[in-house]
Amino acid sequence: MKNTILLTALATCIICLCASCAPVASEQPVTHQPSIIESSNIVGLWQQMQIDETIDDETGITFTSQVPRSRYKCIMADGSYYLLNVGTGDNGEVRTKILHYGTYTIEGDTLQIEHIETCSDVPALNGHDSYVRYNMPDSNTITLYYKFGVATGLPGSNEWNQEVWKRVTMID
Repeated sequence: MKNTILLTALATCIICLCASCAPVASEQPVTHQPSIIESSNIVGLWQQMQIDETIDDETGITFTSQVPRSRYKCIMADGSYYLLNVGTGDNGEVRTKILHYGTYTIEGDTLQIEHIETCSDVPALNGHDSYVRYNMPDSNTITLYYKFGVATGLPGSNEWNQEVWKRVTMID
């Protein structure tokens, strides 16, 4: 009888211990966060475009084209971002450099505030904000205007600067 009670108590303890270690089903449904590749919103890997304008001498018509630059911006779903540049070093070696990184928040429909943690090229921007007004004419293009939140007269601190970014997509 003593052994039966002891075995029953031991079995109960093991069952309780196993039940407490089992994963608990969440009361909230798990929502699928699209990966950076699947995203159709601001989250994604973006390549900056340089806007070139050429005036035809004969007609006076201005032709505008977008030429890809070697600058990329990765905007993550977790609220972080980084800006990087791909270039060629003195010896011809391809080098990738993170220019700045930090976190961002979206305010309203068209304002993104980037909180710059570290900016390697312009250390005066460390710890400051960059205000980004943007629109997405389609899911693979961002047209934006940015302005740094510093009053030091740094380029980009006194005027709104325009940029165009294209989403980096999978090769078809």
